[in-house]
Amino acid sequence: MRLHRPAKLKLREHGIPYGPHRAHEMTREEYEHFDKIICADRANLSYIPSIGHVDYDDVMEFYDPSEKESLMMQWADEERDVSDPWYTRDFDAAYRDIYRACQAILESYIDNFKWRKACGEE
Repeated sequence: MRLHRPAKLKLREHGIPYGPHRAHEMTREEYEHFDKIICADRANLSYIPSIGHVDYDDVMEFYDPSEKESLMMQWADEERDVSDPWYTRDFDAAYRDIYRACQAILESYIDNFKWRKACGEE
């Protein structure tokens, strides 16, 4: 899936660089590699458990000890999907949602880093 033209225009408008992009299904190796997996919507978040399943005696059970999956807007204290311009054609709303969530994610990591540094856990 190529980057949609209106998405490119919105990124250019805000001076955000982009390059070739192709979506793909997440692999188990990717799941295990990343500390956090943040999805823009519930539909994509719902695909993650199938990757995180482990088989214990032929019983499939969800296993996520690190609580690595989250919905992007949860970081901005909202229980909803990012506005989807595929359906709404509103790229401004999508940009605002993503911007707010990314700010919250970065602030969370910066706060965590400062706390760890203050505790001598660098």
